[in-house]
Amino acid sequence: FFLTCVSIMLKTGLLFVFFALAVCDIAIDTTTDARNNAADDYGHIVSHFPLGVATPQDANELSDIVLFANSARVPIAAVGQAHSVKGQAQVEDGIVVNMTNINSINVFENDNFAWVGAGATWRELLQATLTFDLTPPVFTDYIDLSIGGTLSVGGVGSQTFREGLQIDNVLALKVMTSDGVVQLCSATENSDLYHAVLGGLGQFGIVVEAQINLVPAYANTLYVRTLYADIDDFLADLFVLTNDERFDGVQGFVVANDAAGLASATGNAFPDLEVPIGDFPWLYMIEGSKYYADGDVPDVQTLIGDLNHIPEDAVNVLELTYFEFIARLDPTEAFLRSIGAWYLPHPWIDVFVPRSESSSYILNELSLITSADVNGVILVYPYLNDPIQALNFPLPDSEEIVLFALLRTAVPPERALELSEDNDEIYERARAVGGTGYSIDAITLEPKEWKKHFGNQRYKDLKDAKELYDPNHIFAPSQFVFKDKSKCNNQDDDDDHHYDDNNHNDDDDHHNGHNDDDDDDDRSDDSDDRSDDSDDRSDDRSDDRSDDSDDSDDSDDRSDDRSD
Repeated sequence: FFLTCVSIMLKTGLLFVFFALAVCDIAIDTTTDARNNAADDYGHIVSHFPLGVATPQDANELSDIVLFANSARVPIAAVGQAHSVKGQAQVEDGIVVNMTNINSINVFENDNFAWVGAGATWRELLQATLTFDLTPPVFTDYIDLSIGGTLSVGGVGSQTFREGLQIDNVLALKVMTSDGVVQLCSATENSDLYHAVLGGLGQFGIVVEAQINLVPAYANTLYVRTLYADIDDFLADLFVLTNDERFDGVQGFVVANDAAGLASATGNAFPDLEVPIGDFPWLYMIEGSKYYADGDVPDVQTLIGDLNHIPEDAVNVLELTYFEFIARLDPTEAFLRSIGAWYLPHPWIDVFVPRSESSSYILNELSLITSADVNGVILVYPYLNDPIQALNFPLPDSEEIVLFALLRTAVPPERALELSEDNDEIYERARAVGGTGYSIDAITLEPKEWKKHFGNQRYKDLKDAKELYDPNHIFAPSQFVFKDKSKCNNQDDDDDHHYDDNNHNDDDDHHNGHNDDDDDDDRSDDSDDRSDDSDDRSDDRSDDRSDDSDDSDDSDDRSDDRSD
């Protein structure tokens, strides 16, 4: 009877609150509204319900939460803006740590870096650095994401082809490990923790602060868009632009080959173009951005005169401030919120494929969908392998790489499960041509899949780091990177174990772990070869990574803060 009562009290949060307040004097919000909000994210696909939500104001309060969770074996997950798409920053029967109040920003303009609380957003960091005519080198397209959130996964942007990922531009970190202690780490100090945490999916601690590299900021941006009917011309020009670096940012998109779809995707940027062009339902668009000082507008013909785009009425040029360009999705977000699409499920998928395979891969994927299967943006971003040095970001074994992404909205919402299942197949087709995935996606989340993602040796290194920095496995359990010790003590991480979500909304019973064992066996037959390739690339990155970390001897005295 006593154990039954304890179980019931734990589920309702009563015993949890009692011990939390008694042991470490921390405030936990266990109201239904708080728990419901913490069990949702931008994906709106899965719901893991916590016992409560803690909102620390500083590193000391965060330490109390972590120490309590570790001693009581209560799982915790740090969250910033909750922009995950499949419950990755949620936690069942644990504590969600809302990091948004740990958001200090200290810009060191003479040294070209900023120490930033991980609960701050990239927009807030940009606003702070622009007062000194400085900027981070890389931005995701959407900038209202937390610093800690993107640093836990990677952070790709239009500038990545030459500046690397956001995590490639982190000079140092302050990380709170499961002992409640903030550890300073960089590429040269406590480097194992540094490399584990960057892109490490929140598995090894909670980032409190990050030291972000800054570069000079120009006042303005020339924003140039061009259209293509032929995918090979499109891809060829993407890599002309990335290799000669005439633009500061380069991105590509797939857009509908009809008047209404083109206008919707581009904001009516090509009003005089007669479409459709040919019989294929898609066109391709390149976006180039060139930064410039006041009074020094770049010449458009110099930038695109040698490209093979559609010759007539297929060029759009805008002159924007630098901030307007970086925040260019603001009108899109406002529109999506106004029509309710922002609040629908978002089963997103991103894959990276070698350029040599990209044309055939993309054409095949496009042949399998219609615009009704997307209801969102289709990305085709060109990257070069060399600037991306992060160890936890596996890429194809190719110098030129193409990101293909379906940023889908499930319409009607009931299609979310179907599209999420389709994502697994898209990912496997990418792997079949030497591709890799991105750890943010709405795909199957389980240890066996993560081992394929990272490669055998890197996964082993991360598993060792987990045992060192989080031996009780309290951090970020809903990533399902490693086995849940409480549920599968006798299993290795690569055993055929699945994490079924029995705690979702009624119509979302099995969004994780929906493949059966036979499927998993088939899908992993070819994993070893690719894992070995990934291991080699990780070793190369580790050996070649340059020391760009500034001295941080006095950084512990600066403010302490973190996010997702």
